Amino acid sequence: MIDRAKCAMIVTEYPTEICEALSNTFESCVTRVDATGGYSKRLKSIVYFV
Repeated sequence: MIDRAKCAMIVTEYPTEICEALSNTFESCVTRVDATGGYSKRLKSIVYFV
C-alpha cells in the first residue's frame, strides 16, 4: 500500500530511466522538470513523484 501523502524529488542526469522504473513499479505517473545544476551548471532533470 502506498501512502499518497508522501512525495520525492529526485535530481538526476538519467530521468528517462528513473521515470520508467517508477512508473512500472508503482503504476503511477511522474512529473519531469528540466533544471541546471547550481554548482556544476550541467543539465539535469528533477523527477517529482507522489
